[in-house]
Amino acid sequence: MKKLAGIVVLTVVIATLCAPVLLGRHAQGHIEQVVQALNDYPGYNASITRYQRSWLTSNAEIEVGIDLGPFITDPKDEALPMAISLLISLDHGPLLLNDGFGLGLYQWRAGPAAKTQANINQALGLDDSEPFYQISGKTSLLANTKFKDKLRAFVMQSSELSAAFTGYEGVGSISSTGQLTYTGAVQEASVTDATSSASLADLEAHVSADLSRINWNIMLYPSDARFTVGQIQVRPSFGAGGLATGVGMSTSVIFNEDSSAFDMSSEMTFDAIASEAINVSDAIVAISMLNIDIEAYRTYMDAYSEFMQTAAASANAPNAEAPDLSQIFTPQITQEFLARGPEVHIDQLAFTISQGSANADIALSVNDSADAPPADPQMLAPWLVNALVMDASLELDRSLADHFGQLMAGAQGAPADNGGNPGADLVNMYIEQGMLVESAGAISADIKLQEGALEVNEQLIPLGAMM
Repeated sequence: MKKLAGIVVLTVVIATLCAPVLLGRHAQGHIEQVVQALNDYPGYNASITRYQRSWLTSNAEIEVGIDLGPFITDPKDEALPMAISLLISLDHGPLLLNDGFGLGLYQWRAGPAAKTQANINQALGLDDSEPFYQISGKTSLLANTKFKDKLRAFVMQSSELSAAFTGYEGVGSISSTGQLTYTGAVQEASVTDATSSASLADLEAHVSADLSRINWNIMLYPSDARFTVGQIQVRPSFGAGGLATGVGMSTSVIFNEDSSAFDMSSEMTFDAIASEAINVSDAIVAISMLNIDIEAYRTYMDAYSEFMQTAAASANAPNAEAPDLSQIFTPQITQEFLARGPEVHIDQLAFTISQGSANADIALSVNDSADAPPADPQMLAPWLVNALVMDASLELDRSLADHFGQLMAGAQGAPADNGGNPGADLVNMYIEQGMLVESAGAISADIKLQEGALEVNEQLIPLGAMM
């Protein structure tokens, strides 16, 4: 029995001594994988500038930045320094002693490296008492991670610019299966110069994600994110600006079973938007894109990166020309996107202004029986007319319809005459034609497109007259 106990103790001692070495190697491999994935992402570069690994600790310095090389047209020019250096420090388990005695796989800290930190401090007028940004966490023996991060508060004042930031704090966790949950908050932030200003108050972030299914090529993974802001106030250099209160923004990404396609939805809401030009309340815009081919999206992202490089190079050329958007929407990319049969939905569009309220929804998809998209770009428009399926509905108060009608009539050069109302006359004309329906003080329209036939309130509309 004593011999067995001695063997068990010896085994535990050997495992405890050997585990830090194995964990250090595993951590280095993972960091190298992430850096390589980031380096492969369009428009970015990343490299490990220093890596020191010992028995109980590891330290890595990573430089991440934007690759400006392709944007420089003159070989004599030098790319501007757009890179930051990050320092990552790891304690290898299973015995963690850096912050008191504990058990776990890792204990880690990350933040700007010394040079980057010094540049930030100099720009913001901060002392060296604490890092501008820091993130730290601990991974348990069961591979569950808890972490927290923090952005330092600052106040900056100069002859040209003033800024204030009350700081940011966030907490999160990642399960052993890669499930992320995270929350963060900012109380106030503002920036002001001689001609403009912007501020926000009471920002909160709530994020959940499945990092086990991340697609490193496009940095996309299943997730749900929700951001709320108590108020946003903007005073641009042009116009009077305005105040938005009760702002909400949310996004969701869902992968299909084999991760070959994804659905993405987004929603923005406002309790109120007040400005000299317009006052809006109870506004909501909800959009979803379904069945988006991931490979087509990756091809698009690559083309977009090349397009931005071409646009920058063209802007710096002696005879600058407008960038060619066909570089993004090539026949190949268009075919890849449309072949799977994607759908686009404006799930809800609603708002209230002083003239009345409106509500609309639109569903747009590709007919399942449609032929494959044509390779000839000139044939794409007629193909879309026959392949697209649209189902939309619109409803608004009669007072708001008259207001929009007045704007349309004014644009057509028809001012009010002898107390008349050209806007109401225009709406009445559409009602008589069956394009709009009036009921109980509301104006509505149902719009359908199927196999090249457009119907508005069951009235067939020749598409040739609208193109």
